[in-house]
Amino acid sequence: QDVRVPTRRCNLTGDEAQLATPLSEAHVSFNLPQNLSLNDLVSFGVLNKLNRDDLRCFYQGSGCNLKIAAVRVVNSAMWRGITFPIDKGTCRVELQSGQFFHQGKDYKGNAVFYFRNMCVGRWRADGDAVINAVLHRLESTLQKLSTESSNIKITLVVLLGRPYVRRKKREKTDKNDKMKEDYEQDQDEGSSGSSEWDPFIEGVNPRLQPGEKYHVHSNKKLLLRLIEILLRHYPERLYKAILVPGQGHSYGYFSTAVATQMAISSYIHETRTRAKCFVLHRAVELQEFIPVSQLVTIAGGDVPLHPSVFEC
Repeated sequence: QDVRVPTRRCNLTGDEAQLATPLSEAHVSFNLPQNLSLNDLVSFGVLNKLNRDDLRCFYQGSGCNLKIAAVRVVNSAMWRGITFPIDKGTCRVELQSGQFFHQGKDYKGNAVFYFRNMCVGRWRADGDAVINAVLHRLESTLQKLSTESSNIKITLVVLLGRPYVRRKKREKTDKNDKMKEDYEQDQDEGSSGSSEWDPFIEGVNPRLQPGEKYHVHSNKKLLLRLIEILLRHYPERLYKAILVPGQGHSYGYFSTAVATQMAISSYIHETRTRAKCFVLHRAVELQEFIPVSQLVTIAGGDVPLHPSVFEC
């Protein structure tokens, strides 16, 4: 018999709603979030929302231990049923900052996601809002991708500094002058104020005025929470995690960058997962993993950010 867990009514389609049963207070052994009441929930079978590939991921992510995998599947199904859909009102600022988004594919055809440690404007230090924004973007994108393939893998690029952009340098030679392309980090504290400023190339919310300064938008505690959630509820979805340190000018940047690298070696104990993590020295090295024609401009590529990156 299928194990049943609480889930929100709004998560179910018409056919799925017929399989749900009422949920009584006796069936709830945890404290409900403030934005939920018992009437918002129903009892729903775990296997009705999972496919064979989902089960395989949990099985492999549990070291092929069937008992551990079964417990993880049930716990994750309950977490997912209560967590989603995310109330975008709780993370509107984070969504519009473009801190986490999906754009492009790597050489293997895997979806590429970007997480930015530094964004324009001061951070309001709301870790829950950042996590909600990440989960909303991740879950909604995975649902769209699942219509194309059930075996979804993602490449995660973590940018630990201000955006990298492609700069053209003039190199003088004996015969003529020529333009030389190079990848450098934006040396300005904020966005350029020139008439050629393009927010989608610079990676800035077009609602903001040019000249806003970059600030760190995360900390060690937040990053550890994100790692724990992603490893627990999205097993075997990670193809590669690529960290790109930058030239930050604040202690907050350096402490976050060091904390992130330490988290890979100390918090991620699973050897297979640690082997998927790479720390680069320069953004240009990303081209070994992602074609420049798919790489966004803030990571040294050719592709401006899509307007949806800054939409709520």
